[in-house]
Amino acid sequence: MTFVTGFFAGVYLYITSFAPSYQNNERTPEMEEISFLLQGQKVGGCSLDSAVCPSFELRADRTYTYIPRYFISEGKTEVIEGRLGKPVFNDLVEYIDAIDDLHALEEKTPDANCSPVYDTNYRYNLIYKGEMYQYDTCHTVFKKSGLATKFYPLWKRLSTTTPQAPLLEEGLMYYLRNYLDNAFTYDD
Repeated sequence: MTFVTGFFAGVYLYITSFAPSYQNNERTPEMEEISFLLQGQKVGGCSLDSAVCPSFELRADRTYTYIPRYFISEGKTEVIEGRLGKPVFNDLVEYIDAIDDLHALEEKTPDANCSPVYDTNYRYNLIYKGEMYQYDTCHTVFKKSGLATKFYPLWKRLSTTTPQAPLLEEGLMYYLRNYLDNAFTYDD
């Protein structure tokens, strides 16, 4: 009787605990190509007084995270999360897509009027269609490009947006939000 009870208990534990976790560990995650990711950071003059300069990250699903300037002595500041309006995001992506050579904007140029320490400059990491580009408004061709003028308004837009609740992954609210985003064109 003890053997039969132990046998069935062992089979039960194997089926409910060990086998599912073993199968999940064997699965290797598929590497997906990143279609769009933009990271921006202010550098230079904003960090002279022991402060951390603002930065943001804009993802392909139009969600973003913005970290405003904060002082190291006060600790980390509140993070602003939200979602960029569809027309603004689509306009940005279409503009990027229309540029023939995104790597050409990374080329270095001599710029006597640019101080990487005292002036406020911007650095961007752009991942677009699996390619990574690094732009800087100090000593690169990017400074005088149309893409730099497209990126600049993002700083004000993302910093003045009120924080939103995290996006729901399931349920009626998620469906309604996506439906309204796709049904109407608006600029937030």
